[in-house]
Amino acid sequence: MNQIIRMMKLINEKPFILLIVLLIFCFSLQLIKYHEIGNLITCDGLGYYAHLRSLFIDGDLHYANEFRDYNPLLHGVPNPETITCTKHVHNKYTIGLPLLWLPFFLLAHIFTILLNLFGLNIPLNGYSVLYHFFISFGSIFYGLIGLTLIYRILMKFFNRSVSLITVSAITLGTNIIYYIGSDTTMSHAISLFTVTWFIYLWLNNRNNYTVKYMIISGFSTGIMSLVRLQNILFLILPVIDLFIELIQSKSFPQNLIWKRFIRICVFIFTFLLVLLPQFVVWKILYGKFVLYSYQGEGFNFLHPQIYNSLLSPLHGLIYWNPVILISLIGLVLFIKKQRKTGFMFAIAFLLQLYLNASWSFWSFGSSFGNRGFVNCSFVFAIGLAMLLSVLKRSSSIILYITLTLLVFWNLIFMLQYSAGMISYNEPVYFHQVFNNLTNLLKFIFNLF
Repeated sequence: MNQIIRMMKLINEKPFILLIVLLIFCFSLQLIKYHEIGNLITCDGLGYYAHLRSLFIDGDLHYANEFRDYNPLLHGVPNPETITCTKHVHNKYTIGLPLLWLPFFLLAHIFTILLNLFGLNIPLNGYSVLYHFFISFGSIFYGLIGLTLIYRILMKFFNRSVSLITVSAITLGTNIIYYIGSDTTMSHAISLFTVTWFIYLWLNNRNNYTVKYMIISGFSTGIMSLVRLQNILFLILPVIDLFIELIQSKSFPQNLIWKRFIRICVFIFTFLLVLLPQFVVWKILYGKFVLYSYQGEGFNFLHPQIYNSLLSPLHGLIYWNPVILISLIGLVLFIKKQRKTGFMFAIAFLLQLYLNASWSFWSFGSSFGNRGFVNCSFVFAIGLAMLLSVLKRSSSIILYITLTLLVFWNLIFMLQYSAGMISYNEPVYFHQVFNNLTNLLKFIFNLF
């Protein structure tokens, strides 16, 4: 009876209701997408998924058939004719997503077998309908957990209403909604989850380096690195914490130093243990346990495209999602209030900015906004929540109206991008979006 009462209280909470609404919305987008193109595993998702499908369906790590025979939309994948020194097809994508997709893949496989027992005759090839929907649902599921963790992080600094409004605005006003609801088999929804999980664990255990925490932290660090290698830079946060602790301790007891050393070793061991499957895959594919798999793609650290990454019409972070400019202003205010933590969050964002801006494809190709920054969503949420919490009533009303307009703008932008009304990989200017919207409204008006 007590469990039923607790469940009813949970269902009545607004965050839970919003998550259900968002889940329905995202899954509806997937139904529309599958109806239109008959495919949900697309773009980079083909490369990530190939690891999982090849191992469990073919029993090997040869990707020629995945890239040649199961790419009906002819999306950019590694060339199936490019053979490595171990006579395998090159696959630059890491295995973090396949590992997290595994439960959903197995469910799809089991349900397909069961449906076949009833005479439906659905192919068990890893690419029939249930595989698409279960893999897509897996990404949506992890993305929604990530948003829940952002909400939990905000609740450490702000009240419930500010936290709830902030998560809603950040989700609907940036490219989060696109990568959770539309292009789900890209890595970004799951990257959002893994990074936010790491940050949540760190905030809950700051300066409390128990063995249990170091094991969990090593595991979460390994997972977020396997999903997107750039995520390892968020490790700077606990490292700074530890460094400050060492500086502030004038006389560090010998036994405490030894305990810290042992626990850091536990973290490193766990981290490397999680990375071990990736090392094995690289050894099989390339003959080396450790390498840089993005051959021909690199960084220009001496000439980072900072301005373009932020403000270019070609997927500039702020240009495509102006909500983030408001968030960064709020982050400055957060630094004034929470100096240490605020500076650390700013450093984490600046490291991601420098890395993304130094990438040879700083615009990230076919991208809704600058997708390389989805992993920084918790930073943007902190900044926006700070601004919402400090503004006086009259100013906050203006900000709420602005956020509402920017959310509608982002959803219109997303609709046009998904429908191919604006370019996937060329600069997009505001007047194009306005013209498309005007023409659409005229068309609707003429219907009546």
